[in-house]
Amino acid sequence: MGFQLRKKFSTYTITIFSINITGCIVYLFLYFFVVKPTNWIDILTPIASVIACVTNLCCIVLLAKKRVENFYFGIIAVIFFIFTSAITTNYGSVILNFYYLIMNSISINIWKKNMSPKSDEVKPISIKRKTFILILIGSIIASIGITFILTIDPVLNFFGNKDYNKTNPVFWLKHSLNSIALVISIVAMLFATFYIRQQWIMWFISNVSTISLWLVNVIEFTESQNLSMLLVSSFTLYTYCFSFVNSIFGYRNWRKNEAKSQNIVNLN
Repeated sequence: MGFQLRKKFSTYTITIFSINITGCIVYLFLYFFVVKPTNWIDILTPIASVIACVTNLCCIVLLAKKRVENFYFGIIAVIFFIFTSAITTNYGSVILNFYYLIMNSISINIWKKNMSPKSDEVKPISIKRKTFILILIGSIIASIGITFILTIDPVLNFFGNKDYNKTNPVFWLKHSLNSIALVISIVAMLFATFYIRQQWIMWFISNVSTISLWLVNVIEFTESQNLSMLLVSSFTLYTYCFSFVNSIFGYRNWRKNEAKSQNIVNLN
């Protein structure tokens, strides 16, 4: 039985899903038996978070394996991410996940038209290094611009950020990390739609930024002794750690395939 399971699923897949499910069970136990939610929103939020976490892991693992089925799980994941983001008034995440929802739907058709009939996988393509560097520089410049837009007083007030201190370095750190993650994620999803290998570098940068952002949140909620938000933030941080690990696995897997096919495209 164990041997057959390893033949069907790689050691990496079995390990990452085992750790993921274990973490989800621990999170639900702590939330329901320590926090003890009383209203229906507080009850549904951790359940939605776990569903989003598991389906998102299915999505990114299948994406790393170049399978079109990843986008179906991606659609399910972003629907639950939209719900949890809206509940926690993280409107930037709501907008980003609506973008993911649209792009996942578009990607299914694009990938199906370009799958190999023998393996049911797409053949990754690559863009020139110069082109990628220009895109990366453009993304960084856009991130800086968005950071300043998001920190304008009317924008802060519109998103309900009443208590903020612009003299606090943490204020600028969080908004900078949020902007970098937002812009890089948009580009990474666009690369994924057209099965471009450099998407994994963009996902790696996005995940590092997002993990750093949620680590700051965890520290803040620890200091304020807000147990409920500490658990939610810690679980979100936990979720993005899987995306970080998978971005390395995905890059290696797609790079190996590219070396065999030499499928290069120049977007200059």
